[in-house]
Amino acid sequence: MSPNAEDIAHWSSVLFEGEQTLEHVVETMKKDRHAYTIKQAKTGYRGNWFLWDKETDDAVLLTHAFVVAYSTPLDTGNFVPEGCTAPEGMFDSQLRREPGPRAQINITYDYSVDTNLAEYVEFFETWVKGIPDFNKVKRERSKWMTPSYIADSSRHTVSIPIFQRKTAFNCKDGKYEVPYDVNPWIAEASFPHNQQWIPNPAIVRVLELGNDETLIDVLKSSDDPSLSSGDLVKMTFKVNFAVGPSSWTSNYMPIQIIRVGRVNRDLSTPVVHSENAESYNLPKVGDKLGTYITKGTKSKKERHKSEEWDSDAFDEETDVDQKEASSLKEPTDKGRTRQAGRKGKGKMTLDTEDEMTSDPGLQEEAPKRDRDEPGKKKRHAKAKPK
Repeated sequence: MSPNAEDIAHWSSVLFEGEQTLEHVVETMKKDRHAYTIKQAKTGYRGNWFLWDKETDDAVLLTHAFVVAYSTPLDTGNFVPEGCTAPEGMFDSQLRREPGPRAQINITYDYSVDTNLAEYVEFFETWVKGIPDFNKVKRERSKWMTPSYIADSSRHTVSIPIFQRKTAFNCKDGKYEVPYDVNPWIAEASFPHNQQWIPNPAIVRVLELGNDETLIDVLKSSDDPSLSSGDLVKMTFKVNFAVGPSSWTSNYMPIQIIRVGRVNRDLSTPVVHSENAESYNLPKVGDKLGTYITKGTKSKKERHKSEEWDSDAFDEETDVDQKEASSLKEPTDKGRTRQAGRKGKGKMTLDTEDEMTSDPGLQEEAPKRDRDEPGKKKRHAKAKPK
């Protein structure tokens, strides 16, 4: 069974605490363009702006369901060190051999099942251009993931940086902390082997429902430790507008992705939208999906005690106008075989072509959040000499 408009509509209406549906936000803005605003990042690169909720005084946390067309590996992305073999299906033009903001996890979504998604991107960009404080220097729109390209190709790529620039704040006493197991490729390219970079502590969390109806980590516990063509996912994300030295662009910044292709739709119930959400409590590994995380709300002070989420969504050294639109590729015979033979009993599938992105490099750091699994301590890499 392939994901269809009904499946997407259902999972797009399922809310966790603090989330607002993409449709609700857009429709509200159409009725009142001043219902939301944008706010500039307080730390890091000052060219970053976020879609902002005036009522909660926080970045808008959106959710929607998407159909995956293509994804790089979730632990290494497009980063392949010199001398190492690239994952099957990855082209030379996509590889990044050195750590930096362009070493990313790239996830391309298929918008052909839900044509409203392309319209939403265009709406956000038209809306933000009407805000006087945005892009005062009148930079041109980057050629990367333009609304017209998304509409014509029915493809939209979101990117998550694999590395984070090393600072005195994220690497203390000769060690850094990340709440996940770092792939050896990434570890060897990070501090202390490389003095400039550490693994991104806020890499996107990708979950799915396990056999006992609790959420599991896709990389660690799933029969299919990847996102594959045809997967139906519920993504939690923020909208970022980045003004670079020569151009500007808009980005969907993923925070969490839940593969719902295997989930019984009866396990969840669409909930009424709430405009008064004050905390971002998303389900974690080991949580029951149907419980919807109601562990209390955080004060505004607690929510903003760390503002690293808005610090480096755009890398000051990486000009957005250098990004190229993703190139659609016909799948190889191996690619077709791999799609047809994916593991995962009862998983939804969709006939889409393998594709990839060329060089997004839009973000250096993703929004920071707690990814700890219940009962587990944060893993960290200690500084050891080579």
